[in-house]
Amino acid sequence: MGAVIEWHHETVENLLRGMQSMYDDIRIQAIITCATAALERPRIAAKPEDSEPIIVDLPEVLLPALEAALSHRNPNVRMAAAICQYSIQSHNPTARDIMQTALLKGNSVDSWAAAQCLALEGVATYPVIKRILHQLFYRNNQATEEQACVLLNHLRVKTTLIHTMLAVELNSRQWKDRIVACRAFSQISGKVCIDMKQKIIQLMWNDWNKEVRQAAAKALGRMNLGKEIHDMIRTKLGIRQAACLAAGALQIRDQMVLERLLNLMHTDPYWKIKAFAIRALGQIGQVSPQLTNNLLWAVHYEESPGVRLEACRSILALKLQGAQVRDTFLDVLLLEKHEAVLKEIHQTMIALNLEKEGNQEMIQEIKKKIQTLNQKDLLTEKILKMELAVKHLKEAARWVYSKPKERQKPLEFYTFLQNFKTAENEAALLRPEVFDTEKILKV
Repeated sequence: MGAVIEWHHETVENLLRGMQSMYDDIRIQAIITCATAALERPRIAAKPEDSEPIIVDLPEVLLPALEAALSHRNPNVRMAAAICQYSIQSHNPTARDIMQTALLKGNSVDSWAAAQCLALEGVATYPVIKRILHQLFYRNNQATEEQACVLLNHLRVKTTLIHTMLAVELNSRQWKDRIVACRAFSQISGKVCIDMKQKIIQLMWNDWNKEVRQAAAKALGRMNLGKEIHDMIRTKLGIRQAACLAAGALQIRDQMVLERLLNLMHTDPYWKIKAFAIRALGQIGQVSPQLTNNLLWAVHYEESPGVRLEACRSILALKLQGAQVRDTFLDVLLLEKHEAVLKEIHQTMIALNLEKEGNQEMIQEIKKKIQTLNQKDLLTEKILKMELAVKHLKEAARWVYSKPKERQKPLEFYTFLQNFKTAENEAALLRPEVFDTEKILKV
């Protein structure tokens, strides 16, 4: 080629001069520039009607120097030359040998580059897949995860080894590894065997970590198993709910049943099943230190107010007493924001005579808090009754309104309403003070 071809301010002559330099760094830079040019060059689709030729990867004058670099004494130069051969898709056997050596014996950067090149070439061996998975799990970031999953997806048609090796990570002791494995399964297409499905389903139901359970559920959804899982969830929920109801109603005191109920109240992902298990334990009536601790923990820390409420009721049903119960209730009453739970705990303390113990100043403060809530409920009831009365009066009036006579003041709203007959309970609400908003808010 007689013409001078530029690539990002570099010419063919400069690249040739760089690859023949006595300095290895300059050689490597020139080779990497060639590889970059091959990857980023414009590509023209080949169509029979097009007279314009397809742009070649690199000028032919550079190819002998790039191939010669595969035999250079410096391993870094050889590695750069091998990467360049894969960039131009030459399928050079010497470059493949260099990559295989780098995969097994190279540093982390070279082995990762080698794994990517070999995977793109379709080499689906155990060392290649193992290195990709190592990068996926130990260099965990979004870009790496996406690249690793693209490579694994490219290889999955050639081997079942990928699913097998990923399944091992589903059993990892590290919860973050289990999350990554679930995400990888969801991004790799292809049929997943029944054992893998069951394992991911097991994680969704039983893993102690909430994030793992969520990742497993998302993976199953992306694997087009959403309907199947939804039906399974409905079945399992129904079975577990029925089991809790039966155990409570029949007061089954079998140790295995009690252990299962304790496990459900603490680990089940669905709050209603937790509540049913807690209710069953209260109905069975067999008190143990473990049950006491679990119920107090549920009252204090459970996320769902329904579970906290049911735990409080079971404490009352079991008639649990002592300083631990009292102190837990007092702590919760100061922090609890859900009105129904607050009232339930306060009533339980009264029923268990726990109000007479402990810090009386704190108990008085709690009583004021409960009283405020009761006044709020009373006010709400009054407002609802007032709204109902006004609605009835408006219907009776049928929008009739008499224009004031000359020199007569317009009727006040209260006086206007008095012109209509009302029921006794409504009349009580139509006193002037009822319409005093400020007075109402002070109640």
